[in-house]
Formats: sequence, structure tokens, C-alpha cells
Amino acid sequence: MIFSLAAAGIFGASFVADTACSNWDFTVGTVTTMTSYDDNGKIQSSSTSTVKKVDAGATKTTVEMESVTNNPKGKEESRGTVIMTCEDGKIMIDISGMIPAENRKETKGTEYKFEGNMVDYPATMSAGQSLPDVVMIMRAITDGTEGMTMTYKVVDRKVVARESRTTPAGTYDCFKITSTNSMAMQIGPMNVPAMKPMQSIEWFSFKVGAVRMETHKNDKMMNYSELTAFKKG
Repeated sequence: MIFSLAAAGIFGASFVADTACSNWDFTVGTVTTMTSYDDNGKIQSSSTSTVKKVDAGATKTTVEMESVTNNPKGKEESRGTVIMTCEDGKIMIDISGMIPAENRKETKGTEYKFEGNMVDYPATMSAGQSLPDVVMIMRAITDGTEGMTMTYKVVDRKVVARESRTTPAGTYDCFKITSTNSMAMQIGPMNVPAMKPMQSIEWFSFKVGAVRMETHKNDKMMNYSELTAFKKG
């Protein structure tokens, strides 16, 4: 399994927001859909995220979302929980709940443990700004034995422009962010050949989250995901 932030659909964050955390309006029941395509425009999967709970405090707001990923035929493939927080002038997304063992029948009895930092977007983003790297480690433990370790990195994150982007869900004011993604896997004592780094382009809106994400390799677009539906609760 290749764990992809875009494929998970979690960047179609279900919220309506101002660029200042204190003014963000999180609404229970808001639903967004991110659809993923191959380089020929053929649907590969779709992920629908629904806001289930909002905990708005004086200095911190926490949003709990349920994300369901379906294959092209509409059959559910995975289900998980995403926690998003707004604090200290930035939005942070915790993706560790995207692969709960109890929802993966093919790995029954396997426990997943996560390490790493959250994906964050400062409310004061501007062109030319560098953003923090993302490193996530997922360990699969079966009967007390660590069988697989997957390390996913998103580095060299940089805001390159602010521009408008249109998808089937509408037109949004976005920040265009580039980055380099890589993944390495170890199964027991054996290292699996690492995935060659790929370039990613993301159009992020403080109103609806990710509007579009593209993965490129050797200047060729390999796949993309975009926001195809948005319904406020």
C-alpha cells in the first residue's frame, strides 16, 4: 500500500474559514469530496470527508472528520478519522487516524502505530515562503512483532504563488504550494527499494482546504486529485 496524502482525501478539509484562526467557522455536517484521477483523467478513487464534531475553545479549535474512500465502482475501501486543529495562527492536520486496523479486514490482528509531525498551513502564507517539512512513520505490529515500517516524507514545501483555481466544486482563491515527496519501506530486517522522490503541486484554500493536488515525475504529471463537491452543513 502506498500511503498518499492526496489519495486519502483528507486535504479536502471540511471547513469554511477566514485566514485568521479566531474567525474560522467550522460547521458540523459539512461534506467535501476529493476525487483522484490518473494522468489520462480516469477516476482512481474518491474520498468523502464529513465534519462530525467541533470543539471551539478560546485559543484552539479542534475538528473531527470522518473520511471514507471508495474505489471507482463506489465500493468502500477504507474509513478513518482525521483530526484538524487551529491554533497559534495556523491550521494543523493529524493524518494518523486514516488507517485504523479495525477497518482493514485484510490486516486483522495488526496494530498500527504512528510517529511524526502534523501537516500545517500558517494563516500568514505568502509567495516565496517556506513551510515546515512533514515526516510520518507508520509501524505495523502483528502479535507483538514489528513487521513493516513505512516512512513518508514531504520536504521542500514552498509557497510559489497565490492564484485562483476552478474545479467542479467552484472557484477558489488558493496558495500554490510545491514540495518533494518520498517513501521508504522496511519489512522486518529487509529494506525495500525506496520510491523515487516525486514532485507535488497543491492549490490550498483557507475556505475549503485542498482544491487540487498533482504528482509529477520527470516533468510528467502522474496523477491528480481535486475537490469535486462541497456542501456546507
